[in-house]
Amino acid sequence: MLHNLPDDDSGSEISADDSNKGCTSESDVDVETSSSDGSLDEMGDTAPSEAVSVPATDTGECTSKDGTKWQVVSLGAKAGRLEVHNVFTTKPGSTAYARLISTPVDAFKLLVDDGMLRHITRRTKEFAELSNSPWDVLGDELEAFIGLLFLRGYMNAKNFPLHLLWSKEYGCVACRQAMPRERFVEIKKYNRFDIRATRRDRLQNDKFCMVSWLMNRFVEKQKSVRSSSVIDIDEQLFPTRARCPFPQFMPNKPDKFGIKFWVLTEVQCKYCLHMAPYLGKDNTKVYSLGTCVVMTLMQPYFGRGYNVSTDNFFTSRDLACKLLEKRTPIVGTVRLNRREIPGSAKLKLLESAFYKSGPVTLLRYQAKPSKTVVVLSTQHAGAVCQSNGKKKPESVLYYNTNKCRVGMLDAMCRLTSTKAACSR
Repeated sequence: MLHNLPDDDSGSEISADDSNKGCTSESDVDVETSSSDGSLDEMGDTAPSEAVSVPATDTGECTSKDGTKWQVVSLGAKAGRLEVHNVFTTKPGSTAYARLISTPVDAFKLLVDDGMLRHITRRTKEFAELSNSPWDVLGDELEAFIGLLFLRGYMNAKNFPLHLLWSKEYGCVACRQAMPRERFVEIKKYNRFDIRATRRDRLQNDKFCMVSWLMNRFVEKQKSVRSSSVIDIDEQLFPTRARCPFPQFMPNKPDKFGIKFWVLTEVQCKYCLHMAPYLGKDNTKVYSLGTCVVMTLMQPYFGRGYNVSTDNFFTSRDLACKLLEKRTPIVGTVRLNRREIPGSAKLKLLESAFYKSGPVTLLRYQAKPSKTVVVLSTQHAGAVCQSNGKKKPESVLYYNTNKCRVGMLDAMCRLTSTKAACSR
């Protein structure tokens, strides 16, 4: 499980001048994207032209503020032979677990198994008996309760008054057939996920202990999909105003207050592969927050050819080197104010400049007159650009294709949210 992380929310607000962050902010590389799924614009966003091809030659050397030496690479330098860490050795798609699914209930049990349901049933019963003894909830009742929550989300009725869902005039027949409204409200009132008697001791080591067992078990069950070669890491804000020591205020999000999760997502189908909560400042950290998050979430995927796509909150040369030690490449945007970025003269519009420091390639691309994009990559070793149109470099096209998958997952979750008002 991811340990408590340091209190660094600077990544939540980045823009062209490092003041805004998000899939729709100006810090994104795709300056001409016409849809939220990362699709490219119509003007020349095809594969990089192979017409420009000259041998790789260094035309100079420059040093960044932190002492990193960068070699200036001439435009058109080709990558050459494919690196070992870029070889993808896993067959993507559904696994043997997913092939066992024949009904919607089978799909649900693949993520929420009988052990998790028994745990919720026991914890709910223990809490209810503190004030309403004797009280019991059966396994079938709990499954029906969860089913009604999902049905409410599917109907996009999270703001619809709860009592009207059982109304004969405005409500849903399935709600009335599943269970009485009073019983649904009662289960919702007593629903708990944690052993109350030992909570105080466990809070000393785990701030998220009230739901950590259930969440960790849920993460372990993410095994029905085998990811494609590219996976995306970003943040997701779960909206809540609950009283806990680690809520975040993020003004650039639709819901300003909530619990922040770091999410690792499969690019093609936007499937959540791993997640971990941000629990506030951690004085025992060894790396920066972004490096710690990526190295923790990527633990099961090292050395298998997976490429990580990150935004400018996570990406750094230090992270790229640590991932290369695990035979894992990365492509991501970088903030202009990082000390490892070499200084250079202002580029002309749509002009690119390439730098190399060992296995790490850095690109500067003047996307707009007032916007310079910096992309760091260990996936692309060459300096190839489009010969027409926007003259976008290869790494920019690659990033535009694979960015914002966590944001799309977040939008899908909001569309069918099961969140309901409660007194807690």
